[in-house]
Amino acid sequence: MTRRNGGDVTVESLTALGATHVFGIPGQHALGLFDAIRRSDLTFVSSRVENNSVFAADGYARTTGQVGVVFCSTGPGALTALGALQEAYAACVPILMITSQIPRDGLGGRGIPA
Repeated sequence: MTRRNGGDVTVESLTALGATHVFGIPGQHALGLFDAIRRSDLTFVSSRVENNSVFAADGYARTTGQVGVVFCSTGPGALTALGALQEAYAACVPILMITSQIPRDGLGGRGIPA
């Protein structure tokens, strides 16, 4: 039996809810999500900057009527996406952004123990 992680559960949930496309940029703290996408039927659309991923998901949502799903990396990646998220919010476009998090031991500038 293969061990499942949070990425698997997230991708399985999105698939069960009818998602077909996910936008974003792979990041080291979200590798579980991207490994799970690779094993799924979801189509991943990458961009070079996080806000462009949200803008793409916004356009996708406006043209298809589906929720635009975005996977975003921790910290600066999530912050870079805020302007595009504000645009989607102001225009009432349904966007779901999922960000990763570093392990609890790494929070607060303590770094990740060896």
